[in-house]
Amino acid sequence: MGMIVNWTVIESTTLDVMYIKKNICENVVQTIFGQNYTIKVQCDMQIEGIQQHLWLRLHSHNQHKILKPHVFCVLIVDELNIFLSRMVSMKLFINY
Repeated sequence: MGMIVNWTVIESTTLDVMYIKKNICENVVQTIFGQNYTIKVQCDMQIEGIQQHLWLRLHSHNQHKILKPHVFCVLIVDELNIFLSRMVSMKLFINY
């Protein structure tokens, strides 16, 4: 007797490696550019009570001013310039 294979189930559970690589790269770039640490995200972290070092804080002298803490994995301007200059100078192969 032959085995019946349900190809729709197999196709839906197969992971696309290129799609996974793309998502990982996008998340790394968004993290180092600081796009994953918006004010909304930091407020949500404070509501959930997680990662206190990333919570927004009120300025000690001016209560109308909010201080956004620096996230260690986000590049500062000098680091960002170095990163971008290296990215521009990279030679990438097309159709490999």
